[in-house]
Amino acid sequence: MPRLLAALALLSAACCAFSGCGGDSSDSAEARRVEEAVSSFLQEAYGPGGDIDFAYSLLAAQTRQTCSKADFQAIALAARQANGDRSLQTDRFSDVRIAGNSATLKVDSDYDLTPRYFPVDATAVKEDGGWHYVVTTDPTCKSVPRFFQHAS
Repeated sequence: MPRLLAALALLSAACCAFSGCGGDSSDSAEARRVEEAVSSFLQEAYGPGGDIDFAYSLLAAQTRQTCSKADFQAIALAARQANGDRSLQTDRFSDVRIAGNSATLKVDSDYDLTPRYFPVDATAVKEDGGWHYVVTTDPTCKSVPRFFQHAS
């Protein structure tokens, strides 16, 4: 019996390490969906081989109402030019917070550029069953410095 209890404790510890202790697995699955949506947006918008039109479709409806496709393309192209042909490493996220149909998270990239042409904080909303990126810095997409929070 002690061996069985020890085996169960070991199995429980392994499951805890793999999936996170004390958290609801549906919460962690939803957090992964938020991370995947933000990562897809960032790769498509700012990655050297991304599809800017597809990135625009990944924007939240509220952002598309104030940010025209042409203005977004200009922002994305400016960022791509500044970032060069670097491959994005956007799979490092932290502090994912989901409240209803809204989520925020921190984005850690491998870029060491000043000024930075990559967001540090991200916001997403759930629409039509999927997560979509919200531009919070310059929802009009008219100012590269405001969009990427560069000091004036």
